[in-house]
Amino acid sequence: MSTKTQHMLHLHIELEHLNLPVWRDILIDPNANLEDLHYSIQAIFGWEDYQQHEFQINGKRYGYIDPEGDGDEKWLNEANIAITDVLKNKDDSIEYTYDFADHWHHKITFVGFSDTQSDSYVECIDGKNACPPEDAGGVAGYEHLLNVLRSPNHFEHDEVSTWFGEGFSPNRFSIAEANTSLQDSFSYEDE
Repeated sequence: MSTKTQHMLHLHIELEHLNLPVWRDILIDPNANLEDLHYSIQAIFGWEDYQQHEFQINGKRYGYIDPEGDGDEKWLNEANIAITDVLKNKDDSIEYTYDFADHWHHKITFVGFSDTQSDSYVECIDGKNACPPEDAGGVAGYEHLLNVLRSPNHFEHDEVSTWFGEGFSPNRFSIAEANTSLQDSFSYEDE
């Protein structure tokens, strides 16, 4: 979805409870909904979107509603809620959880409106550090894996290094790669 927009929403998204801070800043179209935000988070953090997720807002839970489901959903439909309906004022925040086994908690904070013009529906403008890989075992599991990775003499080092893959660095983050992933995530809307 390509647009020329002024006053994009500036959001700060932080993966909580990690010793090594992992966060991203994005500009997103003010007409975007929570479903768009979900796909944006998946893209900029490098998640694979094969686990369930939910937004927690004022005691209510929002998530994906299967259009062919039986109607007995535990969430309200995230596609029906505009981001600006829940993030109205500077420093307002909402919670997003991805993967109910690993419990990756993200705090999403409304930084403000940006006067930056963009040809993109959503754009990553800043960030820090690599996101934990899928199935890392949550915060405790990921911290353990990082400790093993930093310890060449640890008996699990070779196995963990192979699992992370060649070239993995917990300190690595690329805005260009995040934006390519965003572009891939939203390119279906241009077709």
